[in-house]
Amino acid sequence: MEAAERSFWDHHSDTVGEHDPKLDPCVPLIAPLLHGLHKSLTETKEINEIEFACLYVLFWSRLRSEGRWLSTKINPPLALDEERTKTGDRFRNVFELPLFGELLGPRQTQRLKDARITNLVELFALFRFNKVPPYVNTSLVEWANGNRKIVLLFHVPTPQQVLAMQARGERCLSALVATCQLSRRIGGRCPAEFMMHDLQHMEKFHHPLFFHEQVGLFYAIERADFYRFFGSHSSSSSSSSSSSSFTPPSSLSLSSLEITESDSRLYDTEFFENLDYAVSDMNACCLHILQDFKAKWIMAEERKQKQESDEEEEEQKVIEKTRDFPPSRIVSSQDIFLNNFRLLMGTIFDHPLHNEICPSIKETSDLLSSFDRLCTKSFSEEDGLLVRSYFDRLGRLVLASPSPLPSPRS
Repeated sequence: MEAAERSFWDHHSDTVGEHDPKLDPCVPLIAPLLHGLHKSLTETKEINEIEFACLYVLFWSRLRSEGRWLSTKINPPLALDEERTKTGDRFRNVFELPLFGELLGPRQTQRLKDARITNLVELFALFRFNKVPPYVNTSLVEWANGNRKIVLLFHVPTPQQVLAMQARGERCLSALVATCQLSRRIGGRCPAEFMMHDLQHMEKFHHPLFFHEQVGLFYAIERADFYRFFGSHSSSSSSSSSSSSFTPPSSLSLSSLEITESDSRLYDTEFFENLDYAVSDMNACCLHILQDFKAKWIMAEERKQKQESDEEEEEQKVIEKTRDFPPSRIVSSQDIFLNNFRLLMGTIFDHPLHNEICPSIKETSDLLSSFDRLCTKSFSEEDGLLVRSYFDRLGRLVLASPSPLPSPRS
C-alpha cells in the first residue's frame, strides 16, 4: 500500500465521536473489506454508489451476526422499477461483483440462485438481513428506483450541510471507512448503526404526508439563515439605540422593540445544540419541528433570564452599598422574546417563492399570527392547516424548479 493511501486509512483527520475499545477487535476484520469497497467505487469504478451502500450494509451484517447475514424472504417483495434496476450497465451481476464472494458460503450461494437473484437491488428487495432494520432495504431499493435523493459521504457532515441538502429534497448517507473511524461511536452508534440511522432519517424525511412540507420548511430556514440570526441579532453589541426590523414581501412591516445590550447576549451551548438538532436531525411534520424549536428557544430564554436575574441580584447588593439606583429595563423579557420570534418567523418569508404562495398582505399576516400561537392553547387546527399548507406548497415549488434556486448568500 502506498504511503499516501496508508495516511488516508490510518490517520484520517475526520475523527468524530468517542472511541469504544469494544469495537477494536472488529477493525482488522472489517477495515480491509471497506477499503476495498471504497477503492472499487472511487478508483476502479467497478461498482456504483448504490452497490457500495448495499455491500457496506452486508459486510457489517455478516460481522455483527457472526456470518449469518442472510435472513428470511420479504413477503411480498419490495417493488422494483424494472427498467432502472435491471442487471446490465448500471447494476452488475451479483456474482461478478468485487468482494461479494467474501460473503458467500455454499448455502447462501444456493439460496440466491434458487431465488434467481441477479443483482444487489433484487437481493435487497427480496431478502431481510440480520442486524439490519427493514427501512434499510426500503431506502436503498427506492434509491435504485429513483425515488430517493441520497448523498453518499465518507464523513459526518455539519448540521448546516444537512440543512442545505434537505432544502433540496436530499439526505446524506455517511459510510465511514477510514480505519480510525471504525472503532468510534457517534451519538452512541457504531459506524454501521450510524449509517443505517441515516437511512431511517431518509424514510422519515420521505414520509408521504410530510415530505414536501419538510422540504419547504428547511428551504425557508436555510434561506432565512437561523444561525446568522442568532449569531448577529442575539449578540449585537449596540446598546439602547439598537433596533431590529424586517420587511417581508408584500410590504408587510413588523413592529420592532428596542433591545438593550444585556438582552442581546448569545444563548447558551444547549440552545445551539437544540438548533442543530431541529435543522438536521428531526424529520417529522413541520408543526412538530417548529413547536419543538420554539419550546427549546423559550427554555433557553428562561435560562438566560435566570442568569441575568442572578447577576442583577449581585448588582443590587453593590447598588445598595453605594446607595445608587438600579437600571430600568426598557421592555419586558416576554415582549422581547415574542418580538424576536416574530422577527425570525418573518425572515422565513424572505424568499423568491413567497408571493406565489401568499400574494396578499393579509395572507402573510394571517400566517404570522398562526406562528405567534405556536406552543399556546390558542393554536387551532386551522392554524396547523395554514402553516402546513404553506410549507407543503413551498416544498412542491422548490422541487419543481428546473434549477436550484439561488442561495441568499451566493
